[in-house]
Amino acid sequence: PLGDGSPADAVLAGALSDLAIGLTVPPAGEDAVLSVRWTPLFAFWWLAAALMIVAAGVAAARERAE
Repeated sequence: PLGDGSPADAVLAGALSDLAIGLTVPPAGEDAVLSVRWTPLFAFWWLAAALMIVAAGVAAARERAE
């Protein structure tokens, strides 16, 4: 038997993406499951940039109103 069916995960964190690798070892007689999840962090930068532009616009509008 390979194990008790508990997952073993590893996360490789980088500046631009995270990579999570998981291995689930099932009870004897079944196939092991390898999962790989890649999360590109740069995909969310456009949202942060958009929020900063909106915040700058609101601040400028408040400046003009005063």
